[in-house]
Amino acid sequence: MESAGASAPIPLSIGENKIKIKVTAGNGDYKFHTLTVIRSDSSGNGNNGNGSGEGNSGQIDPVAWTKTIEDDTIIMSSNKDENRAELSILVAEIVKHKGLRVEMPNLTLDLPTDLIGSRRGSAQQWMNGSLEINISELEEFEAQKLLNRAMVSQYAQLKPFGPLFEIDIKLVANDGAEKTINQPVILRFPVDPSIRPQASGIYRIDMDGTLGFIGGKLEGGQWVAEVQHQGQYGVLSLHKTFADVPSGHWASGAIERLAAMLIVNGTSKETLDPDKWTTRAEFIAMLMRALKIEAEGELTFTDIRPGSWYEEAIASAVGAGIVTGKSDSIFDPNGRMTREEMVTVMMRAYRVLKGTDLNETEASAFNDEAAVASWGLNAVRAAASLQIIQGRTPSLFAPKETATRAEAVIMLTRIMNEMD
Repeated sequence: MESAGASAPIPLSIGENKIKIKVTAGNGDYKFHTLTVIRSDSSGNGNNGNGSGEGNSGQIDPVAWTKTIEDDTIIMSSNKDENRAELSILVAEIVKHKGLRVEMPNLTLDLPTDLIGSRRGSAQQWMNGSLEINISELEEFEAQKLLNRAMVSQYAQLKPFGPLFEIDIKLVANDGAEKTINQPVILRFPVDPSIRPQASGIYRIDMDGTLGFIGGKLEGGQWVAEVQHQGQYGVLSLHKTFADVPSGHWASGAIERLAAMLIVNGTSKETLDPDKWTTRAEFIAMLMRALKIEAEGELTFTDIRPGSWYEEAIASAVGAGIVTGKSDSIFDPNGRMTREEMVTVMMRAYRVLKGTDLNETEASAFNDEAAVASWGLNAVRAAASLQIIQGRTPSLFAPKETATRAEAVIMLTRIMNEMD
């Protein structure tokens, strides 16, 4: 159906009717939506146009969905070979159980216990309302348009492994008021056997092509990840090559992995400069992305320009107690990061996330340990005991030398492995 106003009358058969609607924005972009309308027969059976799902009447269309209760969790299983869900489920029904699961051929969505439990003390209008779940598989041409935009912004090749999905979940009160659900939900995608996990994962793609790496873990033949926001998601592989990182480069595997995770960026569209020194701002930004550390901090440094690309990362690192400045007023974001500085900051982050004491007393095997600054000695010893760091030679750590971008990638990869 395509119309600038009201359409001509559409005849409806008894049972399920699919209506394809084209919506065009002012800039010419358009999107198709498929609306399912179920027409009841003269005896009043059916779900009164609530679509394939459960409406406020509490009735479920048995043709589209099977509802079961397993381990005190509501399971909504699609009976059709399509990746689409338009469900309206009473909140009062959900809060009686531990959670809700929606199962489709290429996606399973779990709403954890706290998603529903956190609403128990809310206003009665929400408790008497419904949870609206709208999940749709993007049309092939629309998915490719998003992927093209993302490839342009990332200067990389993207390959989807399965459909891309648009997910929207909200509470709707009886008076029509709406409240977006922002609590985490769990997405489960079936794994394609040909996928390379080190260069793949669950990604979010915004409509402008902005790409966000969610990651996830492989569990029982599925990619599983917790997502905080609603939008478009799918399993993708990201392949990004750099002209100055040949396949035989000693750090090529780690660079490929961190580039796919959107942790490391090139110095240009085609180059990484692996042997170039790492700035303090570059390493802090990569570290915060790699370990997904979020904290609020107030910056007093006069050389941190408001709105700069590294401002948020440095503020978070300061707030988490991971990094300090050269002085109370100077951070030196463009200064070179030494190897002892990099290890010290990295091990502070490790301690913050792990919450455990480190082995900081056992001397390392480096012959130049005496050259390590007193403020970094414990971190170097702890990193050496965990085999996160290696020397420039088997016996020399070279603490005062500048860390290269390739070395930074390798160390980040090792500490990420240690965190898993």
